[in-house]
Amino acid sequence: MKRIIVFLCFVGLSFGFLSCNSDKPVKVLFITGGHDYDQENFHAMLGKLPITYDHVEHPGAHAMFKEDKIGAYDVVLLYDMPKEISPEAQQDFIDMLHRGKGLVVLHHAFCSYDYWPEFVKIVGGRYHHFQWTKDGEVQKPSTYHHDATMQIRVEDQTHPIVKGITDFEIIDEAYGGTEIRPNILPVLSTSSPLNGPFVCWTNQYGKSRVVALTLGHDKQAWENASFIQVLSQAIVWAKKVERQKGFDGQNAEYEITKPLPRSTPQAEKVNRRGVSEFLQAIRSAELDLHSLMIVRNGKVVTEQWFGDNAPDKLHAMYSVSKTFTATAIGFAVSENRLKVTDKVASFFPDKMPAEASPGLQSLEIRHLLTMSVGHDIDRVSRARREANADWVKAFLSVPLDVKPGTVFLYNNLASYMLSAIIQKVTGEKLIDYLTPRLFSPLGINGVTWDESPQGINLGGWGLSVKTEDMAKLGQLFLQKGKWNDKQLLPESWIAEATTSQIASLPSGPLTIKPEKSDWTQGYGYQMWRCRHNGIRADGANGQFIIILPEKDAVIVLTSNVSDMQAELNLVWEHLLPALN
Repeated sequence: MKRIIVFLCFVGLSFGFLSCNSDKPVKVLFITGGHDYDQENFHAMLGKLPITYDHVEHPGAHAMFKEDKIGAYDVVLLYDMPKEISPEAQQDFIDMLHRGKGLVVLHHAFCSYDYWPEFVKIVGGRYHHFQWTKDGEVQKPSTYHHDATMQIRVEDQTHPIVKGITDFEIIDEAYGGTEIRPNILPVLSTSSPLNGPFVCWTNQYGKSRVVALTLGHDKQAWENASFIQVLSQAIVWAKKVERQKGFDGQNAEYEITKPLPRSTPQAEKVNRRGVSEFLQAIRSAELDLHSLMIVRNGKVVTEQWFGDNAPDKLHAMYSVSKTFTATAIGFAVSENRLKVTDKVASFFPDKMPAEASPGLQSLEIRHLLTMSVGHDIDRVSRARREANADWVKAFLSVPLDVKPGTVFLYNNLASYMLSAIIQKVTGEKLIDYLTPRLFSPLGINGVTWDESPQGINLGGWGLSVKTEDMAKLGQLFLQKGKWNDKQLLPESWIAEATTSQIASLPSGPLTIKPEKSDWTQGYGYQMWRCRHNGIRADGANGQFIIILPEKDAVIVLTSNVSDMQAELNLVWEHLLPALN
C-alpha cells in the first residue's frame, strides 16, 4: 500500500477550496486494478486535490473494506474495474456504506462487478458489458468511444460539487447505452450522442453519499481544469455522512445492522447429527433444496446453499411475500394511519361496483389479512390474464358468497389489496414504505418486488430476497418486534399476527388427518400456524420461514419442491429433535 500526501498550496488556481486556509485534507482510500491506466499523469492530477491518500490495487483491495481498516479514511475513490467480488467482500462493502463512508466512483469503476446486482443500486447506474434488460426489453451492451468531444452542462448550479463551475467542453472517453437508475440526482449532463444523458450524479446508499463521475479516462481529461475541480469538490462533498431518513421523515438514529451473528451448533446446543440426517433425508427423497439456514438464540448455526444458489443471490419468495405485506400493515397501524377494522370500500370509493352488496360494504382489512373475504375462489388468475384490467376493480367486482370473516379461503388478490391500501394511504409503494421501517433496520438490501399494471407491488407474491433476509424477518418475529434494542413493531401486533385468527380447514374433503397437516393448524395475519406450536411464512415450491418460540429458533428453507408437506415432515423428524 502506497501512502501519498498531496495537500499543497496552489497560487493562481481558481479553485476556492485549494488554498492555504483550507480545512484539513480529506483522507482517501484510492483503489485501482482490473484496467491499465497512465499512472504517472493520473497521480499528477491527484496531486492537485485537497487530499491525502493511500493507494491499493487488486487483488487484495477488497480486504480494505473491513471495519478495522476502512475506519482510517473519509472517502473511497474507485478507479478500478474488477469483474468479481466475493459474498464476504460484498457485505463488507455494504456495511461500509451503511456506516457512512463516502464513495466516489470514477470512470472505469462504473464498469465493475457485472454479476453483483447491488452495485448498480449503490452507484445509481452501470456500464453493461453484456445484454441487459430494461422495462422487460432486452438492451444491447453498452458502448465506449475514445477521444470524444463532449459539451458538458451543469444541471444544478447550487450543488457544492459544481460550485464555481460553468458549462465546459472536454475530450474524453464516452459511455453510451448505459443504465441510469431513476432515483439519481443529476449534476452534469451532456448532449453527445456517444454518451448517456449524464456524466455525473449523486446517490445515497445507507448513510453514505455516493458520487458517480463517468469522465476521467486519460490525460486529456485529467488536465481539464473543470474536471479537476468537479472531482475535487465531489470528494469533499462525499465526505459528509448522511443520516438515514426515518419513517416519520426525520433523521433516524438507528444503526444499520450487520449480518446476523454466527456461532456453532455445539455452542447453541444444536445436534449436528440431526442436521446431517435432515440433509441426507432430503437427498434420499430427491427434494430440490436450494438453501438451509438455522438460527438459534439469535445466532446462525447452520447455513448451506446448493446448486447455483448462493448467500448473495436473491430467491423468489412466492407467498412468503404475504408476511412482509402484513408487516407493512402492522407498521401502518402502529402509526395510526389505519385500523384493521377499517372498511376496504373506504379506500377505493371510485372503484366500487355501482351496486355494492352489504357483504362488500362490510369487508374489513382484517378479513384481507386472514383470508376470510367471502369469495368462493381466488380470482387472481383472471385478473392476470386481462392485460388492461384494474386489479383493485377486479377484486371488488367479485360477489361475496358468504359473510366476511366466517370462512377461510386462500386469496392472492386479498393480499394484493393490502398492498394497494398501503400505497393509497401512504403515497408510497409497499417496497418503499417498508425500506426505512423494516429493510434498512434489519440490513436487508437489494430487494425486488414485482408490480401490477397499475404500478402496485403485488403484495401476495413477487418479492425476492436472500436466505438470510428471511431469517432476519423470522428473528424479528421471534424477538416480538424488537431489533437491536429498538421496538420496530409493537409486541401486541406480533402477538395478533401470529395467533390463529381463523380455522384453516380446506373447503373440500380432508385427504390427511388434521393433526398431521401443517395447513390445518389455523391462520393468522398472512401467516400459518403449524405443528409443534410453530408459526411460519410459506411460499410455493417450498419457501419457509419457520419460527419456533419454544426452541428460540428460526429455520429457513428455499426449495423447488412440489410436496411441501413432505419437506416439513422431514423438518419435524430431524431438525426439531436437533434443537432439543
